[in-house]
Amino acid sequence: MGYAGECNGCGKCCIGTTWNPNEQKLVTVYCENLILADTPGKSQATLCAVHKTRKLGMKVMFYTGDGSGSYQGQCLSIYPRTQDAVPPECSYQWNSKDKQPRWSIGYAPSLGNLISEIY
Repeated sequence: MGYAGECNGCGKCCIGTTWNPNEQKLVTVYCENLILADTPGKSQATLCAVHKTRKLGMKVMFYTGDGSGSYQGQCLSIYPRTQDAVPPECSYQWNSKDKQPRWSIGYAPSLGNLISEIY
């Protein structure tokens, strides 16, 4: 069964972290199609610029907030799937007797938000 509910537009599933070897630290990266209307994590804070045309595995670029790097990723257009964890800000509710996947700083869905370094 998995998750139930509607997306609240918090945008957290379109933001990730990756290791910056030049600065030796984790950096936050944002999908190139993410439109910020407010602080990510708040309800209705973001929109997707390509919502109607995105598809599973669609190549997307992720950019650091400070412009220091960019990363190739893939869009997970159908989210969340049963195997996906959701960020705490997400409005989806777990609706299953199975164990719910848990969100963490290192979590990335297996076919979405896949961030790989391209330094």
